[in-house]
Amino acid sequence: MRPKVMLVSMILLLLLLSSGCNSKTVGDMENWASKDMQPLSGLANGFAAYEEVATEVEAALESYQVAADLSNITNRDMFVLSEAAKELLVKNGFVVVPSEEKEFFMLYEMNRYLSVPLFITTDSMLHNYHLFFNHLLRVLENDSFIPELKKLSQSMLSLAERQYSILKGTSWENAVKRNMGFFAVGSRLLEPEIVCRG
Repeated sequence: MRPKVMLVSMILLLLLLSSGCNSKTVGDMENWASKDMQPLSGLANGFAAYEEVATEVEAALESYQVAADLSNITNRDMFVLSEAAKELLVKNGFVVVPSEEKEFFMLYEMNRYLSVPLFITTDSMLHNYHLFFNHLLRVLENDSFIPELKKLSQSMLSLAERQYSILKGTSWENAVKRNMGFFAVGSRLLEPEIVCRG
């Protein structure tokens, strides 16, 4: 008698796991995946393709050397430089010093109004891209991912609770109880008011 109960329980568990939460949710997910997750082939093939453009440019700027006393720098009085910074300016033709500004663009904007020539580096552009991407990801997490994660966690918790009510008193009870606990933790972290039954 015991092997028959075990076999029926295993078949029932496999049916529950393979059926999902309900057919509507599974159908919705399949429709969503088939419509929204397909790559746009016309755009994907040529995305970020680089084609070199032939140019003929002749350098028009004469080379220069910064004078040791900085006398040939017209706006030297606008800056307070340490001796080490002055030495680097003479040696390299430019110097990078710490600033009070928190972002590159603030310094660039201020210098534009003061008519200070700018040397814009690629790292400042990459930094702005990083800021944009960070903001975009934060908005996506809050507006899209977290609501979907809440639905997924709640449906998995509901399924685990149903499995527990069916398998309570069998040799599968401990495994199902642990499964329910696993999904309960995630669900409660997302929504502390969720009540676990079972």
